[in-house]
This record gives sequence, C-alpha cells and structure tokens, in this order.
Amino acid sequence: MTPELQSVLDRLEEVERHRRGQRNLTLLAMLVSLGVAAFVIGARLAPPPPLVPEAARPPGVVEGTRFLLRGPDGTVRGGMEVERDGTVKLAIGNQDGHTGAALLLAQPTGMVQLQLRSPGGLVRGAFNGGVEPSLVLSSDDGGSSVALQTKTGAPGKLFLSDRTGTLRPAP
Repeated sequence: MTPELQSVLDRLEEVERHRRGQRNLTLLAMLVSLGVAAFVIGARLAPPPPLVPEAARPPGVVEGTRFLLRGPDGTVRGGMEVERDGTVKLAIGNQDGHTGAALLLAQPTGMVQLQLRSPGGLVRGAFNGGVEPSLVLSSDDGGSSVALQTKTGAPGKLFLSDRTGTLRPAP
C-alpha cells in the first residue's frame, strides 16, 4: 500500500468514527425529546390530584362556600354561604314583595340571629342569641311591637310599643 492510499484510508476511518459519534448523539437527543414529550402529554391527560384525599372525604359530601336554591322558574328562593369574615348565612324564601323569608346568621364572634321577614323585607320577628339574648316581634306598620331583653347580672326587661310605635319598658 502506498503512503497516499494509507493516508486516505486513515482519514476515511476518522470520518466514519466521527459520523458514528454524531449518530449516537442524535439518537440520544431523540430519545430524551420523546421522553419529555411523553411526560408532558401524560401530565396533561392525568386528572389533577384532589385537594382532600378521597379516603378522608365521606361519600355523598358536597363542599362549597355558596349554594343557591332556585325555584322551578329559575328564581332564587334561598341559599347558604360563608362570608369572608366567617359568618354563615342561611336564607329561605326571598323578599320579592310576595313571599316572606327566614334568615339565620351565625357569626364567628358567637352571635347567632334568626330573623323572620315580611314580604316587604321588614323584620317582623328576631331572636338574637349570644351573651345577652333578646326576642323582638313587630307588625309591618310598626304600630305593634314587643321586645324581651336579658341582661347579665340584672333582671330581664319587657318592652311594649306605645301609640307612636316607640318601644317603652312595660309597666
């Protein structure tokens, strides 16, 4: 073999070795790309993990911060919600001018209130629970009212409305 031919064969062998290295690198890059693509697609298709483990949530439980009750015609007839300050409200009925409503409030301070409202939205009866509970009943026109109030360390008081509708202590 001549030195020129040997030189050509050496260069050809070096080119083939370099080509094999590039082919192996390309194959590795393609496998890594396929793996990343499969991971991304799998992550998008898989459902997100639940916030509460399934084992901790009893069957049939519905969770939320606000629920509305609608009549057959789609009108809101009541609901339940938790406000940002932690007050829980439950309303049954609405003040559309035709029906009355009952409203129950439970505040994080310990105050609990039950209100009975007329179709016009006026409070006709209220029971206020807490440290010093009270009870108030009144007519829509305000001409007839009665209130019963308790005081810590003092006797309870009964108030009746006078002819002007003002509540005054009972005799």
